[in-house]
Amino acid sequence: MSIINDAHLGSVSLFIQSDKASKDFGDAHKFFDFQEIIEPDPHLNMLIGLESFEMPKSFFNLNSFNGILNISIGGSTYNVDYTTIGKNLSASELASQLTTTLSASSVSVSFEEKNNKFTFTKSGEIITILANTTMIDILGVKVGDTGTNTLTSTNIANLSGTGSVYVKINNLGIQNRDSRGQSDGVISKIMVDCNYGNYLFYKNQTQVYYPMSARIIKGLDITLTDDNDNLLELNGGKFSMVLTINFSKIKMRNIPQKFLLDKIKRLEETNIDKK
Repeated sequence: MSIINDAHLGSVSLFIQSDKASKDFGDAHKFFDFQEIIEPDPHLNMLIGLESFEMPKSFFNLNSFNGILNISIGGSTYNVDYTTIGKNLSASELASQLTTTLSASSVSVSFEEKNNKFTFTKSGEIITILANTTMIDILGVKVGDTGTNTLTSTNIANLSGTGSVYVKINNLGIQNRDSRGQSDGVISKIMVDCNYGNYLFYKNQTQVYYPMSARIIKGLDITLTDDNDNLLELNGGKFSMVLTINFSKIKMRNIPQKFLLDKIKRLEETNIDKK
């Protein structure tokens, strides 16, 4: 039983393996049906935490969400689509690949390690990054960037891929917030601190557990997303995790009388103002 439990029920641990899912919506979206539902007594709350997590880093830095470059060179538009290339590319490899793909335009793409930026070069021509380009972070460019003869990326290139894996449970009413302040169901943010092909490991060192609005748990809807809230493309990789549910007694709110009197006074003043 967890030390945060103050109920008569013991903690419940859920040992999850992605390849044992009841419903498979993709490598990073699984649903697990429970043969026995979890339903505590009405006077108890449930809190859930991610105890541990393991998965290989099997996702590429170039994927379906960031593999498109729309570019105008000398007034002609070129569309580069690497969404199905399925590779981890270094900066120099990407520069070489782009030069080959854009050979019809005679543009040359290079990468400068000293400033970590890409440069597109074609003498006497205007070069512009067009809308619908998704290679923004990888190339360090912005839509609308323009240059004559050369176009160097505005920002540094980022070929490291997502910096974190976000573990979401979508059906329990977990009220954590994302950067926009919206409820997102994220139960943990796991740092990607290994190279491709190695394993990511997480352990709940701080013993953090979150309340949920769900009163009955019949299953789990789990997704893994990247920094931009896109589902990870695991390329057949599997993940596993341990979730722990703790139970705590519902505590009655004890509001001091002074605050109740102040609230009543404010309501009365508001009603007078309305008249």
